[in-house]
Amino acid sequence: MSKLIKQLKEDKSVDLLYDSDEENEKVFKFDLIQNKVTKNGIEIHLTKSEFEVFKLFCFHSGQVFSKERLYELIWNEKSNSCFHAIENMISRLRKKVEDDPLNPKYIVTVRGFGYKFIEKEN
Repeated sequence: MSKLIKQLKEDKSVDLLYDSDEENEKVFKFDLIQNKVTKNGIEIHLTKSEFEVFKLFCFHSGQVFSKERLYELIWNEKSNSCFHAIENMISRLRKKVEDDPLNPKYIVTVRGFGYKFIEKEN
């Protein structure tokens, strides 16, 4: 994690994922100045909320977030037990970042708990 912090301080962008298909291929890159994400060098157009959720997932890879917690973190208010907004956002986000949104390999559902981001490492 200290390498990640050092890179953020130096250039305000960070490469977060490595695809196991090709050695050291960087999949996602975050530009924290312009709030942009690229996948394999191609910009992914995300809404502000989608960007914040995806950044949260990536920076906390492997951590499970409940729908309630995601709602609270993104909208800065207690959830009102209406999780359709989170479910819809996750669906839209998967369509934008996954190769196959119906079989996600990055943003996965943890049944009974919520969602987590799977970081692929070499």
